This record gives sequence, C-alpha cells and structure tokens, in this order.
Amino acid sequence: MKHSATSPNPRTRGHLLPNTLPASVLAIALALAVCGCIIDDINDLRDIFNSNSTSNAPTGRFPDLCLSSITRQPDNPGAGEMVAISVIVRNGGRKTSPETRIEMRVGESRVGEVTVPTLKAGQSLSLSFPDKLALPTGISVVKLLADPSNQIKETIESNNCLATTVIVGEEQVRTNFSWSYEGASWTCDFGSPKQDLDALPQDRAVCTYEAYQGYVQPDDRTVNALAQILKFYAQTASYKSYEEVSFLLAFVQEMPYTSDEVTKGDNYPKYPIETLADKGGDCEDTSALLASITANEKYFNYGTALIVIDDHMAVGVTGNEGVGGTYFEVGGRRYYYCETTGKGYAIGELPEQYVGAELKRLIPIA
Repeated sequence: MKHSATSPNPRTRGHLLPNTLPASVLAIALALAVCGCIIDDINDLRDIFNSNSTSNAPTGRFPDLCLSSITRQPDNPGAGEMVAISVIVRNGGRKTSPETRIEMRVGESRVGEVTVPTLKAGQSLSLSFPDKLALPTGISVVKLLADPSNQIKETIESNNCLATTVIVGEEQVRTNFSWSYEGASWTCDFGSPKQDLDALPQDRAVCTYEAYQGYVQPDDRTVNALAQILKFYAQTASYKSYEEVSFLLAFVQEMPYTSDEVTKGDNYPKYPIETLADKGGDCEDTSALLASITANEKYFNYGTALIVIDDHMAVGVTGNEGVGGTYFEVGGRRYYYCETTGKGYAIGELPEQYVGAELKRLIPIA
C-alpha cells in the first residue's frame, strides 16, 4: 500500500474513474486518460460554470425559471391509487421569462409535460400536470425538467430541475435535503420506505473494520432512488467525473455530524437508509452512505473503498494521477481521500488533524 499527498485542496483536476475489477484494466483506463482520450476540457467547464453562476449577480444575470417544490396528491398513495403531480415555478430573474414547458419523467420514461406561461420578474405559479400517474407499489422517482430544449440561456441548471420520490402502498419517512455546490443550490424532498427501516437488524456489533462493508449497500432500493435523483441533477448540470463526485460529496457533507452516543449508543453504525431518515450521522455513517452512492452500479459505479485513518473513517474513490491531493494506492488503483464530515473538503483534501496519521485499513467496496 502506497500513500501520497500532493496539491492539497484540488478543485477541478483529473478524473475519477468508474469501477473496474482487474488492475490491468485500470492501468489501460489510466493510460487512455493520460493520452487525452477521455480528458475533459476543464477550462471550458470553468467558463461554463462561471457564465452561469449566481456570482454574476452584479451584471443582472439571474436564473429566469426556478422549480421551487413538487407536490404529490395524495402524498402517500395506497396501492393502485392514482397520483397527481403539481409544481411551483418561479421567475427569479429581473425580466419577464418567455413561455416554455416542464417535462415530467418517471425513472427514464417521459410521461407528460405542462406549459409554463410568461412570468413577470418575481412571479410564482403553481402548475398541475394534466395526467395522473399510475405508479407501481414501492418507491418511484419523479423528475421534472423545465426548459428541456435549453432555450432560456439565463436559466441555471440547478434551478430548472427537481426530483422527488413517490412511495405507493407503503408507509414512508420523508426528509428534505438542501445543499450547495460551486455556488449553486439544490434541494430534494425524499421519502424512504418505513418498512425497510423497521426491518433492519438491531444487532450492530462491529468487531472488525471489515465489518463496516456490510453497511455499504449500493443496491438498496432507497440508495438506488437517491442515486437516480443525484445523477439526474448532475447530468442536467453537465458535470463530468470530478465535478460529479464533488457534487455527491457536497450532498453528504451537508448532513450534520451526530455521534453514536447522542443517537443510538456507543459504536452503533447506521445503514444508509437510516442516515438519510435521520439526516445525519457520524463518520462511519456518512462514509457508508457516500460509498453506497458512488459504488451504485446503475448510476455511478466508481471504484470505491472505505478508508480508516487513525480513529476516523472516510471514503476513497479511484482516479487518475491528475486528480491531485491525498490518495492511497492498492493493487495499482489510486483511491483519493474523500472527507464526509464537515463542509468544503475537496476530493483529496485531508483534514489537518489527520495529516501524518496512521492508515489502519483500506477496504475496497467495488
């Protein structure tokens, strides 16, 4: 195992890599990245983000349309019950917004749209989609995208997309998440199936570091729904691999740190669905959550590991040599350190108190 720390606090360098099994395959991927086959134009990305950033406020460039909230009616439908969806759309700009539309998708399928009339500056409007949804029992993801043809140039991507979960035929626990990344604000009203929470094992004895692998659940249906929403947001904002993982990291870092003693008792690890329902946890809990998302094969599938350093747990995500910052190398794979507690830590940025601390374990997940 090799450790290296270079260029602390990187922001837009190199690329995080999808999960690959053999080290030889990873080596090929790294070689391709170095040759430029999959290298993104970071400077162009910076220009795009800067041109769409709310930091341009003095010039008067604000998003024209913002999707503020989604309403489900009924909020927790029974099996076979039809669901009506409405959305509040707001003109957050300084001029009248042009007429456009909002597209609704369930999963990857487009299921309807609604027309947004011209709105004066500061005006809000509640719009209902004309067709009710017939959703299967369980958890579904409903996604809304305003201006899908990208005709309103002033619209910031983080404001014109919004998603939620709809849970049919099961009790739910709902939590609202808000976080920011690179000056853009994001929200998600998220529901978790209560029966999945109730069915979790109560015996939480953890005798080895490797036992924490059991709390990383990339295939859990709640994690899968969350990963789908986060992927939708990231794709709408045109995030590439580094920005995408940084975006996921910002989501988890926003959760308050709560120690086991305050919540469930000493050394009580949580499953990802619990951390989401509680909207927080300690370093093991938020690390298990982030690792579950990044290792989710359907939507992200990054090479992922749990990192135990000193008495602290974090996440490692594989990337090429251009990422920069602290990484741990095992079997030819570089796992870049991702701090899940505390806001603002970039990929590869090791908190000061852990500089020089002992690496106790690196536990590959995917």
